[in-house]
Amino acid sequence: MKKMWKRFVSLLLACTLLAGMLPLSASAAEKPGEGSEQYQYAQGILNQLNNELGDGDSKFQLSSAASLGGDSDLFTYVISRFYIDPETNKGTTDMRYVIVPGVGASDTTMPNYSSAKDGQPWAEAAVSTFYIAKGVTGIGSYAFASQPSLNNVVFQDASDLTYIGQRAFYDDDNAVFTDEGNGDGTTLDLSGVTTMGEYAFYNCDKLTGV
Repeated sequence: MKKMWKRFVSLLLACTLLAGMLPLSASAAEKPGEGSEQYQYAQGILNQLNNELGDGDSKFQLSSAASLGGDSDLFTYVISRFYIDPETNKGTTDMRYVIVPGVGASDTTMPNYSSAKDGQPWAEAAVSTFYIAKGVTGIGSYAFASQPSLNNVVFQDASDLTYIGQRAFYDDDNAVFTDEGNGDGTTLDLSGVTTMGEYAFYNCDKLTGV
């Protein structure tokens, strides 16, 4: 009995040690630091936006990177500023999201969501612009669906995309799409997309070409 117990304990210890040596199945990517290419991309957007403002205007601020969640190795930066709208004389927040791969990312696809504004980090935010960095290969189902405040979707290089889920940009009729990696910038290079869900760009009236 004692020998069997010792064997059991030895086996348990061996399994515990082995489990500790295995890689984690969750996101193994590192959060982008200030010296990373991802941070420099977000910082470049911030600088460009602030350069376009007047001397007396409140400036945009850049948040630290936050994990997009799930098994995805993607991270988000938030660029935002609070200002007084001269037309309404009311306080307004201009909020923009930058989506980037983590350092050493392997899963560079966004999570799929079950419906519009259900679990997305921006679900309750009135986002004006999404910037999607090169290296992001997938847009999840319902990721940006039904965003009436959305005016711009800017891809650093849309040709990196291989997957766009169903209703990913559904009903984003105010959104202008830009592909910085393409010649004219107004046509999305989706030549790498092998899977596109139903109604991915439904009612995107300002999408000029793919």
